[in-house]
Amino acid sequence: LNHSIGQGYTLLPPIQVHNIMSAIANRGRLIKPRLINKIVNPSTHEIQEAKLVTLKKNIMSKKTLKIIQEALKQVVTDGTARHYGKMSEKYPIAGKTGTAQNIDKLPHAWFSGYAPADAKPEKRIAITVFIENIEGGGGLNAAPIATAIVKFYLEHLDMEQIREQMPGYTLTDEEPENPDESNSSVVKIPDQAFLTEA
Repeated sequence: LNHSIGQGYTLLPPIQVHNIMSAIANRGRLIKPRLINKIVNPSTHEIQEAKLVTLKKNIMSKKTLKIIQEALKQVVTDGTARHYGKMSEKYPIAGKTGTAQNIDKLPHAWFSGYAPADAKPEKRIAITVFIENIEGGGGLNAAPIATAIVKFYLEHLDMEQIREQMPGYTLTDEEPENPDESNSSVVKIPDQAFLTEA
């Protein structure tokens, strides 16, 4: 029981929690995490695409998946993140808050989820917010940050355009805007690179 409420010695890095949530958003399909979508050679313009690797087609039964997805929706509508549910009425979020105890220090605040909760998997994004050593827990600290990011992402960014580049890095040989900079190679990183597609 202590592991399920954040008091045990189970250690999960944010990327692992995020990948589990992505799989739930993706109807149980577990995909190998990747940081780069494609690499473009600045000289030859040759494109090397990162392969999408499915680690497991179903991490749980359809029945269990449906129960978990419904529970994740209720966290935002009626549970520990309910105060922020109104911020996301247009794009309902499903997720889980967490407050992980930290021996002799303040706890860590978590929120991991996906949105829109009622959309098809290919239209969803997953997000994980982790804040170390903070008073107040995941519902108070991490959930509003996740909600604000998701809301901005879905309202202001073109999903098809993002899908083509995210979370890709485009390398160019353009001269820097500031001539005092010694590095002539510019790495363009999209502002939304901290999010991953579900």
